Amino acid sequence: MVNQVKKGLVSVTFRSLHPMEILDLVSETGLEAIEWGGDIHVPVGDLVRAAQIGQETRIRGIAIPTYGSYYCAGLRRDEINDAKPNPDFARVLATAEALGAANIRVWANHTASQAADEATWQRTVEDLARIGDMAAASGIIVSLEYHNNTLNDRPAATSRLLSALTKPQPIYTLWQPLNELDFLDNLETLQAAQPYLSHVHVFASQGAGSLLKTAEAEWSRYLPRLLAIPEIETPDHMKQPRCFMIEFVQNETRESFQADAATLTDWLAQWGH
Repeated sequence: MVNQVKKGLVSVTFRSLHPMEILDLVSETGLEAIEWGGDIHVPVGDLVRAAQIGQETRIRGIAIPTYGSYYCAGLRRDEINDAKPNPDFARVLATAEALGAANIRVWANHTASQAADEATWQRTVEDLARIGDMAAASGIIVSLEYHNNTLNDRPAATSRLLSALTKPQPIYTLWQPLNELDFLDNLETLQAAQPYLSHVHVFASQGAGSLLKTAEAEWSRYLPRLLAIPEIETPDHMKQPRCFMIEFVQNETRESFQADAATLTDWLAQWGH
């Protein structure tokens, strides 16, 4: 059986564009999904705006696999301030519900796994378990951003963190290659994430330096592995296709996005999607 997949865009790729412009771009390229960001396009707590954007997205036949929140699990109170705010997760969840998102992306602390002490690990696990239960009660799953300087930044860290969160409500993870790692190291991160993988962020490099086509050698080796990973085990009402979503396009231009969308479409077609 071939896993269902969708092609999409992470909206924060174009922070300067209005959501309607982003919808036009995605529609024009034939992509099928948008991860709406919670910092600019669908601000946390603006339920009216979230509902409007969600409705317009669905009218166009575009899925909303993920609400890209910037909630950071396990922070101490003294780590949260006006310069580094952390939204209340209840408001994040309410916004995702109004938007109609199937998943909420969150961050596993802001400390690199190799630098984290036991108290940081414990706080983060407890907080993720708490918000995972809150989201599950609304029929939404929670997935971690895969990123450096978090507790989800290396293979051993991913395994440690997510294996501790299998009950009562699992937490999943997105995946993306990290610039600081070479191909083989990134492959190890993918192998660790595999049992928990929800969606994938696709780019040539973090920071929008190159067209996606320039990373074909790496992605031609990642994609067969990614496409063979079974869909995550969730209750039937939470099931969703895995989405490969473009992020970081060269110079943040529409032309780069259109070229990258064509590249991603071609790559997936080569593997029967």
